Amino acid sequence: MASIIAQRLNTTPDSVWRAEHVDAREDRVLLFGTIGPNVQEYTYRIKATNKGRYTIPPVFAESMYDRTVQARGLGDTMIVDGP
Repeated sequence: MASIIAQRLNTTPDSVWRAEHVDAREDRVLLFGTIGPNVQEYTYRIKATNKGRYTIPPVFAESMYDRTVQARGLGDTMIVDGP
């Protein structure tokens, strides 16, 4: 089990994107907002509470009104073996 402890949106100085709504859950973060043509990176930290092998699900984004606009990322795994 892991919980989200910090989150931030990495932006360049000329970037103006801000999440209009953030839904940080125990197992995922949902971001809602208007995007433009610039690339953005969202970073979050987690705190592992149990040892084990965890699956990091792939990132997925889509337009609320135009489902043909989508973006996907790669998933990963993380191993927690100690404090």
